[in-house]
Amino acid sequence: MKVLIVLDDVNHRQQLEALAGNHNWFGRGSRIIITTRERRLLIEKEVDATYEVKELDEDEALMLFRQHAFKHKPPIEDFVQLCDRALNYTKGIPLALKILGCFLYNRSKKEWESELERLKRIPNKEVQDVLRKSFDGFDDNQKE
Repeated sequence: MKVLIVLDDVNHRQQLEALAGNHNWFGRGSRIIITTRERRLLIEKEVDATYEVKELDEDEALMLFRQHAFKHKPPIEDFVQLCDRALNYTKGIPLALKILGCFLYNRSKKEWESELERLKRIPNKEVQDVLRKSFDGFDDNQKE
């Protein structure tokens, strides 16, 4: 049977074996998309092709954040420095940028300042979960 399967955040060989064990499990024209931080899993599995997602540069990160924080409207000058603080907080991780942008959408400058200050003391759980997942994917040297 021809299928499309997406395996997200795979980090153990057993996951791949159980869900996409062998090429002959699937019909001609099937696509299995695997996201992982463990490149070695893809090498061991002898996948047909790989694509490495590039990190967002600062301009791309800012554009993504603004897209969610301002819903495609250009920000007022008062918010430019606050956007920089938000980018710094999210470390440029796309999902974290989206979450924080949506969280700050349609709030006043004073609310932005208050929320960004509060995030220093009490992190946003959704954003922290994304940052933690990203951090946990690093090896010990990268974590240091």
